[in-house]
Amino acid sequence: MKTLKAIPVKNQYYEHIEKEILNILKELIYKPLKDIMAKYDKKIVINAQASYLIKAILSGKVQYHDGKFEGKFDSFITRDIKALGGKFNRITGSFSLPQEKLTADVSRAVGAAYSTAQQLSEEIRNYLNNLEAGTFTVDMSKRYEKAIELYNKEIEKSFGRYQKNIIPVKLTDDQKRILAAEYSRTSQKPILGQIQRRVEKLREVVKESAFEGYRGSTLVKGIMKSLDTDKTHAKFIARQETSLLLSKLRETRYKDVGIKKYRWSTSGDGRVRDRHKHLQGGIFDWDNPPRITADDETPARYGHPGEDFNCRCVAIPIVD
Repeated sequence: MKTLKAIPVKNQYYEHIEKEILNILKELIYKPLKDIMAKYDKKIVINAQASYLIKAILSGKVQYHDGKFEGKFDSFITRDIKALGGKFNRITGSFSLPQEKLTADVSRAVGAAYSTAQQLSEEIRNYLNNLEAGTFTVDMSKRYEKAIELYNKEIEKSFGRYQKNIIPVKLTDDQKRILAAEYSRTSQKPILGQIQRRVEKLREVVKESAFEGYRGSTLVKGIMKSLDTDKTHAKFIARQETSLLLSKLRETRYKDVGIKKYRWSTSGDGRVRDRHKHLQGGIFDWDNPPRITADDETPARYGHPGEDFNCRCVAIPIVD
């Protein structure tokens, strides 16, 4: 039995797609939010003669809430709080001080910071409420064309060993565009779904900020944490959608040259699903994909290597 070299899905096939998904999220969500936050930063006027504590409150470095100062304290800020009678709690990392002990200047700074954070939360909430994922489209076709181009070169290179058995069929530019456009449409759903989930999560961050007394730091931290989470999700979506695309391309290219069967091969490590371990070494027909879900899992799904969620298995083409 003669086989061709298996072509795994490498990072280079989907890294540019991952980057594009992140760019979409940044342009649609994070850049506008950053602009809103920057606008409110400019609204805050800090007198050069103000105490270190007041400057810290107005800049958002320190917050006063429920009788406690919280945030980042340096020696100068600590000195100002202690001068007011503040007591440090090592467990919570905050200074306790009853509101009636605040000076008029500190009270005004706390009120100004609260008002600014409240207005900031309101504007961010309004922006998110007006942002609906269904009102725009995402065109990833050019990105997918690049993935197709890179992967197809590897497939055609693998044909070289068996020129006597294989009559190569070139993939036309039209075929590449059609396949890329098809998967651009298919990938809209998970990408738009991620955008919608992120909008909903950020709405919760705004609510949390309001619940905690409109602390600007809570809002900013929540937004930045969401961006970090999106980096992970963007990679998952990019890899999954690219893997599905390249699996379809692989099937089409092999069938074009008369290769009808393949051997299933796992990555051979502890992350391999039990069902895929069972498929290891099995020979399957491109027109009759095996079941890729466990026997007790419903609904049952069928597919080729790389088509299950985050599947790293590969198909080893069999040349008759």
